[in-house]
Amino acid sequence: LPGRPAASGADPCAESGTGSDGGGMATSFLLALAFAFLGGLILNAMPCVLPVLSLKVMGVVEQSKEEPKVIWRHGLAYFAGVEVSFLVFAIVLAALHETWAFQFRDPMFVAIFTAIIFAFGLSLFGVFEIALPGAGRLDAAVAGSHGYMSSFYYGIFAVLLGTPCTAPFLSPVLAYAATQPPFEMAVLLLAVGAGLAFPFLVIARFPQWRRLLPKPGPWLTTFKQVMGFLLVGTAVFMLSILSEQVSRAAFVGYLVFLSVLSLALWVYGHWTGPTRGTRARLIGSAVAVGLTVFGAMTFVSSEPPEPTPGTRVIDGITWHDFDTIDVEAKAAEGELVFIDFTASWCTTCKVNEATAIHTDSSSALFAKLGVLAVKA
Repeated sequence: LPGRPAASGADPCAESGTGSDGGGMATSFLLALAFAFLGGLILNAMPCVLPVLSLKVMGVVEQSKEEPKVIWRHGLAYFAGVEVSFLVFAIVLAALHETWAFQFRDPMFVAIFTAIIFAFGLSLFGVFEIALPGAGRLDAAVAGSHGYMSSFYYGIFAVLLGTPCTAPFLSPVLAYAATQPPFEMAVLLLAVGAGLAFPFLVIARFPQWRRLLPKPGPWLTTFKQVMGFLLVGTAVFMLSILSEQVSRAAFVGYLVFLSVLSLALWVYGHWTGPTRGTRARLIGSAVAVGLTVFGAMTFVSSEPPEPTPGTRVIDGITWHDFDTIDVEAKAAEGELVFIDFTASWCTTCKVNEATAIHTDSSSALFAKLGVLAVKA
């Protein structure tokens, strides 16, 4: 049974789905490294990360006429962005004694990240584009360096999007990593990053594989817009997290802010295009920034929700709040205690709850055995 400190600091995804043999899988450090790499590799297929990887592959298609060494450098830049992000995570986790995806407990982080995802989705729909300073006027080498930074940022974005989507094999690895010294933890997280970046790195490294990709054409615009819808779906998922972290009034206010943000980005895209004059671009940029700041200061709030009751019934099971009951004392008295250690952002937890916990058969079994059900 986890103690109370664990409920506030541990990773529910690491606990949920570890299984009876999860500790055995992670007892060997080398085996844990292998599972870390494999888990990072599978992470590419998760709905949070797939749009980013797909857009990077689309970028390779668009750059198919570039020199192989240029595309390889893009692959290395993406790899560097992923690995630097995981290294920063490792340093923060070790310094603050936190665990994986801890940042999603902060409603302001969720709000800011949701806005970034939403804005990125709008850019894929053509509402606005971010033009690099001096684009089109710099020589190829300098322009290429800007492209490399773009690939680096894509790597960071992929890691941030991947943290709430714990892929198979990662749960026992993350639980194992949390018990290791800082250096071993960092190595394990870097192995996850290597798995995450591996597919794009392979495509960028081997020119013959790129021949299997479709040729550039009008379909790229459609593909980009489809990826935009996937990112909007990711933003909706993030909104579902935020809705449980703030009050109803604060959540409605945030939705208003997203409306203001979309207007600001439309103004930016409409008035800062290459055909506009310098004055129009400056005014458009100023108005867009002003609208964004006004919307954030007026409508964004982290007001907490109303306190939840000590018990609630879900699918016939009466769940007690972990913070209102001493589970160790109840267990010592002979009661059978079942703890669902969960989080609103933990997709693994939600799948487990829908398929194995919040079911009629579990409800009947809990009633038969007199189980005390607790949600942490």
